Amino acid sequence: MNTFARVTTAFVFASALMPYGVLAQGQVDAVQFQRLLQPTSNMRLYTIDQTEISRITANGDWQREGTEGWLFPSPVVGTTPLYRLYLNKDGKHPDHLYTANRDEGNQVIKTWGFAYERIAGYVATTQTPGTTPLLRFYNPQAGHFYTVNAEEAASAVAKYGYVAEGQVGYVWIGPATLASVMPPPIAYRRIAGVKYLDLDRQDTKDSVAADRGYACVVHNPGCGWVGNAGADKFFAGVKQLPIGARLSTFEYTPYWPKGLKREDAGGLGKSGSYGQRIADYSPMSIGWENACQGKYAGKNVYYTISFIVAMEVGTDLGEDTFDSRGTAGSNLPPCAPSDYASVDVGPPPPTCMPSEYQATLVPQIPWEGYIPYTGVFPPPGVVYTGRPAEEWEVEKFSNPNAFPIFMFKPGMAATKCFAQDAGVTLQTWGSTSAPELYDVKTLHGPIALMACIASGTLVPNAIAVNVSYCH
Repeated sequence: MNTFARVTTAFVFASALMPYGVLAQGQVDAVQFQRLLQPTSNMRLYTIDQTEISRITANGDWQREGTEGWLFPSPVVGTTPLYRLYLNKDGKHPDHLYTANRDEGNQVIKTWGFAYERIAGYVATTQTPGTTPLLRFYNPQAGHFYTVNAEEAASAVAKYGYVAEGQVGYVWIGPATLASVMPPPIAYRRIAGVKYLDLDRQDTKDSVAADRGYACVVHNPGCGWVGNAGADKFFAGVKQLPIGARLSTFEYTPYWPKGLKREDAGGLGKSGSYGQRIADYSPMSIGWENACQGKYAGKNVYYTISFIVAMEVGTDLGEDTFDSRGTAGSNLPPCAPSDYASVDVGPPPPTCMPSEYQATLVPQIPWEGYIPYTGVFPPPGVVYTGRPAEEWEVEKFSNPNAFPIFMFKPGMAATKCFAQDAGVTLQTWGSTSAPELYDVKTLHGPIALMACIASGTLVPNAIAVNVSYCH
């Protein structure tokens, strides 16, 4: 994507919207919704993710407190997502909010700055035999608390100052199996991100303009005794993406006055300094300075930025969306005047950016009770303008499906499905080291993926493999 006829640097973020999604119809088993306590903060976490539980309990910071019923790890008939959000404003009272009401989730994002984390599982929308209400309570000093136990609920109110906030859905009181349904389709759309921007130290001469999914940002020095400096933040605080959407990729291009050398700017933070750069990725921020002294005195700072958002079809992002391929290209007006030129933002960050992609594998010819599936990472036809796939370090494969899958080592025949020497079996949420599976020190993309499952009455039309990588 070479818009504005300039050099573009793009980076890829994790884009698997539904880490527990099943991509085809079949039967799904419910799993335990486990409760954990962090004594130092008095915060509780509720999760079905065994990998997460193992990670946070490994050093003793978190303690298990039992379970609060059973949830489904993927969509099944009669259920709705239970969203998990997180807030830690002052560092003293962190809080997890769970809600099955998407509007409520988006409202607390906009009002309080909660960050959407993930779908915690799927709860029943109405009470049916074998289910019970999951009750929610709130205490300003301890955050939210959830329970299915009526006695514990009464004690939370009477003894510990919690206020009842109603029920968030219905969970199962024991093991259950239901028919799966397809998750919502995912679309990739381009936005300028102006709704999600906090323009730092904005004055009347600073500006931001959006055109077909690209934002042009201008900072004027506003010279007094000193110059001007700041950091523009995207998707931070109360300006985060809504539930159902995640940042997938961004493109960023700074502009530099022609005829002036970078070393003449003095460097960011020095007298007479000038320039802009990616300052952080969480939240996404662009740091900038423009000078009132030296060769760059009075020069505006210009940069363009554009974001690709992975979102459930129908999600309202609050601003116009465009084709993710950026077909507008050079038809867009230039961001900077003619005496500025676009420049490369330089080398990538010193450490790789962790990302995740949900690869889709399609079925091949069944073999004696097993069905092989194949796919590739990254998928063909997907073009990234950052580091090429050959430089990505593939770290881990994990199983987001509600059934076991077998991941093949390279070069193995499909007839060796579930053979111990041919690969590794991954239970739901299980993972394996990619370099170990491929028997290499460092695994780089692109790579061919092959997995298999035991055949049943229904053949999934696709299975998913989550690929964790750095780029």
